[in-house]
Amino acid sequence: MIIQAIRNELAAFYAFTQAGSIKAFGHIFDGAIEILPETSDLDRISGLLHDFIDAVKSVVLDGLDLELA
Repeated sequence: MIIQAIRNELAAFYAFTQAGSIKAFGHIFDGAIEILPETSDLDRISGLLHDFIDAVKSVVLDGLDLELA
């Protein structure tokens, strides 16, 4: 649902949906990394990270003003 919100597929009529979902993804990812043992690799979540990066590249970066970028 978070990646759908980043892509503005959920509640796109609210201006804060996309920004809030990016922050939420960051907090969830940060919390998940903290509880992983140091010997773990991120292969199991590589698909999720790839989807997140694609959503940010395709939707968020295109919507930024050049002055903000």
